[in-house]
Order: sequence, then structure tokens, then C-alpha cells
Amino acid sequence: MERPASEEMSQLDKLYAITDHVEIKVGRVKDDSVIWEFHIITDIEIIIIQVDAEKLENQGVFRAQYLKKLHTPAPLVKSKEWLNFLQVMREDARNRKAISQNPEESENVYIARQVFDEICSFEPTEDGNIVVKKQSRKVFPHLGYHCVPSTRIEEIVQQRGYKIAQNTLSKTMTELGMKAPGTKVVRIVTGQKSYRCWWFDPIEIARYKEGEL
Repeated sequence: MERPASEEMSQLDKLYAITDHVEIKVGRVKDDSVIWEFHIITDIEIIIIQVDAEKLENQGVFRAQYLKKLHTPAPLVKSKEWLNFLQVMREDARNRKAISQNPEESENVYIARQVFDEICSFEPTEDGNIVVKKQSRKVFPHLGYHCVPSTRIEEIVQQRGYKIAQNTLSKTMTELGMKAPGTKVVRIVTGQKSYRCWWFDPIEIARYKEGEL
């Protein structure tokens, strides 16, 4: 992104001059980070500096990454100039269609896919006594969904050593289309208490098995 040349460039002009362009990578779900990639011009090559959008309001993180990669300080501009610079870069990225989904999965999305992979290997059964057992590999068909007790999901997460809250995992899997929102109670075993379950979409399970997800 070029700015009009002058005999003595200001720090802001220098910032524009060294910034070839910006690409913005959004995540697969709402809680994923949005990453800005600054493509910086050097005498030898283009260097990419990545900064989480949540840390962009202050130019400090960008400057720290710049110094780390180029071993020299970045142009220092005023706070208002920095914010205006970001607005210009974002508009330029939008016009060039350089706002796209990040090809790299976030940790939450990765965990959700791994848990879903295991759920997809479970077989349906109407024998509720089997479904509610520990280490069960069965799902309970109910109202067009495949239901799995919340306790079983917790077992899978703990056995795999994942560090993720149940509500975060549930929300992530819902946004990915794997399950219905939240958890709902199901009377799996006749005459006994109801169990809080995760309701998985059998259509998405079938698509996953066929390699479409």
C-alpha cells in the first residue's frame, strides 16, 4: 500500500511504505481468534507478521513482533494514526477479498472434531441400559437424533487428556453443525431418572463417515 512520496517521510508514511498488504484470517467458530497478517516489505523478501485482532488496538504487539523478526524497531505512529492505518488496511483487505477462513484449526475446533470422530464410531441401540454404562459405545436414537449422556462426553474428554470446558465444547460442536444446541434430558432407561444428553445429528454423522466433513 503506497503513500505519496515526500523528501522526508513521516513515521506514518514509512509504515504505509513498508506494508505491502494485510490479509485477515477468521476462524471456523465465533470464539476462534481473528488473525491479521501484515506482509512487510524488506530489502530481501516479504516478511509476515501475525497479530491477534484482539491485540491490535495498541500497536505494541505489532511492534514487538516486528522487532523480533526484523531486528529493528517499526515506525512509531500516534495512537489515532495507528487506528486509521488499521481501518485503511481492513478496507483494502475487503476490497481485495483478502478476508478468508483460517486454514489452521483452533484448538477448540480440533478437539471438537476428535470427539465427534469417536462419537461417529458409536452404534445406535434402544437398550438404554447399555447406553448409560461407563465406556459405552452406543447412542440412543430419540426424536431424530443420536443421544449420548453428558457423562460419556466427559469421559471421552478426560481419557484423551483434553483441556476444554464442557460448555465450550458443546458450543463449538453446535456451531460446526455436529449437534443440537445445549443439552436436553432424555428418559433413556424406562422407569428410571432422565439423563442429560448431547443430541447429535445423524445426518452429519453420516456425512462424516462418507468423508464429506
